[in-house]
Amino acid sequence: MDRLAKEMARLPIVKKTKKGVVKWSGPALQDARIVMGTMTDPYQPIEKKLLLTRSALEILEANPPKKVGIFTRSPIAARDIDIFKRLPDMHIHITVSPLPQDIKRMLEPVSVTMKAGLRLVEKMKNAGIKTNVNVAPALPFVSEQFTRFMADELARLKVDEFFVDPMQPYAQSLEKVRECLKGHPKADAIINLMSDKPKYEAWKDQFHADWIKAWDQSKSPNTLAIACDHERGIRKNMADK
Repeated sequence: MDRLAKEMARLPIVKKTKKGVVKWSGPALQDARIVMGTMTDPYQPIEKKLLLTRSALEILEANPPKKVGIFTRSPIAARDIDIFKRLPDMHIHITVSPLPQDIKRMLEPVSVTMKAGLRLVEKMKNAGIKTNVNVAPALPFVSEQFTRFMADELARLKVDEFFVDPMQPYAQSLEKVRECLKGHPKADAIINLMSDKPKYEAWKDQFHADWIKAWDQSKSPNTLAIACDHERGIRKNMADK
């Protein structure tokens, strides 16, 4: 943490004068956007003991950037709501997987249940934190059953934004799903469909269409709802007809 504070203090910042001249000065954070957790969840179970993420947030609080974002799945994040409320333009992005618990335990053994994830969303919204939800990863034959429930819950909680994103069928991810779901009665059907590009794209289109229909019936007025498919570069606002 000492190193983090020192490195941040040395960062330059670009400023433009009225004459259009660019000048450099520090620290950089006052105009920076800081994002935590894009690769690894900053609220691993050991965070309860080590408090590394909380210490980093305290440094950011003392040297406030323009905007802070955190990506997490963990209810441990609720512990730091007090700091979130003091940070400028704070956004939390919470991943809630639309998966039955038996599948979830096989794919994400240390992550929490869907309902626990939604309780975290509720705590953040109640605290006045800007809250985005990543409904991901969605899988064929198992995620469809949660569309109505999730749409209703996200509308009830009045989240600021959410993305619905099917799992991308890259070779490595498919192999990992195959490995993790070995022995599950739906494993072959899931893998076979995801391995067939035209059929999987048709499934993703239908999955998004069902979500758009469900959201149209449930929607909260100030929520930005996005149907997303990173593989094809699709990002559709569910409000667009």
